[in-house]
Amino acid sequence: MHEFSASDLPSAPFEPWPTAHLHVEWGGQAAQLAADRGDAVVVVDTLTFSTTVTMAVSRGAAVLALSRAEVARLSGPDGVAQTYQVAPPALTQGGTDAKLTLSPSSVGNVACGDRVALTSINGADIVRSARHAAVLLAGCLRNRTAVARWCAKALIDGVIPRVTVIAAASHWSSMLTVPEGMRPSVEDWLGAGAIAAAAQALGVSLSTEAEAAALTYAVAERDGLDQWLRGSTTGREMIQKNFAPDIDEAARLDHDDTVPLLDGRGFFVTSDHR
Repeated sequence: MHEFSASDLPSAPFEPWPTAHLHVEWGGQAAQLAADRGDAVVVVDTLTFSTTVTMAVSRGAAVLALSRAEVARLSGPDGVAQTYQVAPPALTQGGTDAKLTLSPSSVGNVACGDRVALTSINGADIVRSARHAAVLLAGCLRNRTAVARWCAKALIDGVIPRVTVIAAASHWSSMLTVPEGMRPSVEDWLGAGAIAAAAQALGVSLSTEAEAAALTYAVAERDGLDQWLRGSTTGREMIQKNFAPDIDEAARLDHDDTVPLLDGRGFFVTSDHR
């Protein structure tokens, strides 16, 4: 069997990003690479971060998204609150007095005009990786058509050259005592596929990965999104930890017409409709 060596490499580096207008990738490294290329980046962390951000912004709040490392550099939640004049972020999904947590069910505590902070080890970390993107959006099942419309119009207008939808993936450390390691997550693949399918219906060309995600979403929609979300590894973990109502919130397809857009201050706010 032939083994590749340095002599097999082409004179020009391989270009992994396709010519299609919408591509789907995994994780923070891909988000950084997409941002470096000037793509619009859509962060999809379906069961927590992206859904919570979308719901909060739909209520008129501005959501500061910070990774755990960024929170630590600011001396913790109180330092974040003092620096940005926001309600401090919760470091856990539940069991806290914070105004907003990663739990979508906590959004009922948020009102129009609130400035709140949110952190996570998945979605917010991807935001940190792609903060320099020309456009950075939060997408989920609840706003998949609104995000697809925004992206399709921006592509037609030449505002962006391409869209990379990032399925967040999950850390094994959330359920096992291992310090490192990521796993693909069905729920984020479905969220990315839902956006890809809606964009394709608007005439946006899809990469092979985006088409695969869209086809997976179509099967899940046929079988029942709630069934797929609850049967996923993350879904089963959330049910065991008594966060099943959050799955119900995440599964509300096209419930919101809001497109959360990261502004220059690091806050997700409502974008102008396109």
